[in-house]
Amino acid sequence: MSRFSKSLLATLGGLAFIGLVAASLTLIVRYKPYGVPDHRRAEYEARVAALRQHEMDRKQNADTAQPKATVDATRHHFGMLDPHVTATHQFRVTNQGEAPLTLDVTDTTCKCTVGNVQQKLLMPGESTDVTLQWNTGYQAEHYEQTARIETNDPGRPTIKLTIEGTIRARLVAPESIPLQAANPGQPNQGSFLYYSQLPGDVILENIQSDAEGLQWNVTQLDPTKESRLADAEARSAWKVELSCVSASSGIFEIPATLTFRQTDNDETMVREATITGRVHQAISFHSPDIHSQTGLELGTMVNDRQHVTHVLVRQRDRLDRQLKVLKVEPESLHASMKPLAKEGNYRLTIEVPAGATPAIFNLDNKQGYVQVGDPDTPGLSNWFPVQGCVVELEKS
Repeated sequence: MSRFSKSLLATLGGLAFIGLVAASLTLIVRYKPYGVPDHRRAEYEARVAALRQHEMDRKQNADTAQPKATVDATRHHFGMLDPHVTATHQFRVTNQGEAPLTLDVTDTTCKCTVGNVQQKLLMPGESTDVTLQWNTGYQAEHYEQTARIETNDPGRPTIKLTIEGTIRARLVAPESIPLQAANPGQPNQGSFLYYSQLPGDVILENIQSDAEGLQWNVTQLDPTKESRLADAEARSAWKVELSCVSASSGIFEIPATLTFRQTDNDETMVREATITGRVHQAISFHSPDIHSQTGLELGTMVNDRQHVTHVLVRQRDRLDRQLKVLKVEPESLHASMKPLAKEGNYRLTIEVPAGATPAIFNLDNKQGYVQVGDPDTPGLSNWFPVQGCVVELEKS
């Protein structure tokens, strides 16, 4: 091969290499990051640039002296505090870096908290106290307040300090007063405690409520001997026993207004509460097969034989009255009652006799029922639904 041919081949090879590099650069320029839509491309590139700049700054700062802020603890719990007092706590801040550290209280969560830095510029190795002062209110509740300290420490530009505590209560009384369940005509009885976490007695002067026959009395207790007040920090406590009579059966909730008076200054305090309880039904039914929502489930019964189910009936009021079956639906069901040895208890027998007329009574709009009561006392009755069906098999 001649010298001219070799020169020509070398020139062509160089041009091919340059074209390959240019094509690669074109691909790199046109490359789009995977998963980043076009309308967020600028945001993506800005974040990448910021991360690169942050890394460059970190490497640069690593070679220069920097402050380093440390705090022994960033949270303090005062525990129980009296109302309308001032509580303070000092947090120790130290500069463990190699450059001066600046400190500045920028904001607090409420006006009741005041932050103060004893020394706003710390040389390496120096410490100072940051004091948080908290003016407690009068409401008995848990408080948590914070303050922010701005620093020139690149690794810790903000320090969050927290103080918390619970304000002692002049009066702690329940919002709900549950009473025990009772039979019709009998009083529902119960009790509750109220106490004070501050010196001085608090007297319950009145309970205003629409509860019928409401009666109550108060007994002072030794809070150190009451297990229910073990963690309440009560300085004085009282037990209130009360009772009332509900005219109707079922669950009741009756509002009540409790009026208390402080003996040291005659100040009146009012608390709202709800008296709750339950009165048993005068007539109740008991069986493993009776459900509170659907009643008695008999299932599917073939009329080629007799089917018998027993239910316990219990009378809770005026046991001298005689209960009887008042009504039964459908006609396929037969029901009868027999007194048991225990006064007020009866055995209710529900029978589907052999040859009974086929019937369906397990639909929402078509159910059976059994009603029991005293025929001589209007309104004294109760009933329960009966679900099932009576079928007749085809004869082969």
